[in-house]
Amino acid sequence: MARSRVVCLLMSMPLKLNEIDGFTPVTYFAGYNPTPSQRQAKDRAMRTLILSTVLSLTVPAGLLGCASTSPHNLVQSVVADTHLGWQTAPENQLAFSLATASGVAQVELQPLPEEFTVVTLELPGMQKVENIQWENEEGKFTTLYDGEVSLEGVSIQSRGHGYRLQLQLSAMDYLRDGGVLTVTDQR
Repeated sequence: MARSRVVCLLMSMPLKLNEIDGFTPVTYFAGYNPTPSQRQAKDRAMRTLILSTVLSLTVPAGLLGCASTSPHNLVQSVVADTHLGWQTAPENQLAFSLATASGVAQVELQPLPEEFTVVTLELPGMQKVENIQWENEEGKFTTLYDGEVSLEGVSIQSRGHGYRLQLQLSAMDYLRDGGVLTVTDQR
């Protein structure tokens, strides 16, 4: 009975909480009032925990998802004067640009993953593409475009500043195993 009178007495007393030094509702009700150094240590520990959790979840997913299909690993220039530029492309497509001063652009393609369905090449500065050849890993040549006729799945479009070459469908069968693509411009 005496205990309930004390609680009732305390509840009926007007209490000015803002006059209590260091009061916050959490520290008041929890009965815990950490020092500034304890708060800093707790904040550092929490930040470290959050950062390590985020990194442990995102880094493995990123490595698994894009390490093997990065376009920079799939294409490289063969000739010193062939400049290779990367284009943004939808998923499952490879897009890059080739520029050359000599009129002959050559790039080596590594074996392409099955999920790639289209390869697009921008050919800025080329005046008239006269020949596109593919050389596979065994050294066998295939003419993809001879200046007039192209194989199925090979489309070449004239643009105001050059050409755009797109390889898809059965033309992808040639590229799939890797080799060297040569584009010759009429000069």
